[in-house]
Amino acid sequence: MFGFFKEKKIVAEAFTDGRWNIMQYTGIDIEKMKGMEKSDLMDRLLEILKNLPDRTYSSTQMVIATWEATIEFAKKKTLSSGHPLAGKAQDLEAGLILFRSSSGGVL
Repeated sequence: MFGFFKEKKIVAEAFTDGRWNIMQYTGIDIEKMKGMEKSDLMDRLLEILKNLPDRTYSSTQMVIATWEATIEFAKKKTLSSGHPLAGKAQDLEAGLILFRSSSGGVL
């Protein structure tokens, strides 16, 4: 039970930090996604983090995991024109490159 709450805290922190950085580098607000979409995104970012060899996740690793999950979502889903990620995959990828170069982040 304790692990469940720790995972939820990590996911919440990763999503919040990731959202802020994605907004800063691209102007895209992932908070505008629907509830179930955000839930799916958070599940995927946790999967990405769990695949890392070291389970002491840095803030940079959490941001990059959120970003990568968001890029996957933007590429895989058929999104309506009003969706906050519609047509934004390339912008997200370019923003991640800028973030990595400015933070030295590697995932």
